[in-house]
Amino acid sequence: MARKHSVGRIILNIILGIILAGLVALYLFVHGTRQIPEAYKDTIRVSPDERRALSHRFAEKLFALGMKLRRDESFSEEIPLEQLNAWMQYDFETRDEFIPPRLGTPQIHIEDDHFVLMAKVSPPRWHTMVVSVHVLPVTRPDGRMGFEVLRVEGGRIRVPESLLSDELAQLRELDIDLGGITVEPAGDAVKVTFEAED
Repeated sequence: MARKHSVGRIILNIILGIILAGLVALYLFVHGTRQIPEAYKDTIRVSPDERRALSHRFAEKLFALGMKLRRDESFSEEIPLEQLNAWMQYDFETRDEFIPPRLGTPQIHIEDDHFVLMAKVSPPRWHTMVVSVHVLPVTRPDGRMGFEVLRVEGGRIRVPESLLSDELAQLRELDIDLGGITVEPAGDAVKVTFEAED
């Protein structure tokens, strides 16, 4: 009788241990997805006046590069991420056709050799979180550019790609004709290069 009682207690302890471990894992998952990456926090701390000034500098640089491209001049420029992100917050967000409706306050960051696209997202049945999509720009043999998705993170932990299935499908289908321009990560900037034909 004592043996039957101790076996029942062992089984009960195992079940309680599994439930407790599941609750701890769930807590850590929810807590991790609610964390905001430092890189994202840094860019949204910029004051509105500074954001406007950085956005205007980005627009001026883009216009100057466009003029060089029209004159078929070679160039290699590094565009600071702070200017690009300020432009995305100040100008780009008002253009709803470019940004899927579930995404807000988009930002771009660089990690090692790839880009990190960050935005606030409100998935169905989830709390609002900052999602980071790590992408590698890929130049195809025909000179067009696309993106390879490396991983998706919610807050500071990896989450299933199904969380953003529609948006990731659109990203993977992008087929951009850069007209001989190359775009690559360069520290805290995006390097844009064009080699004119002789």
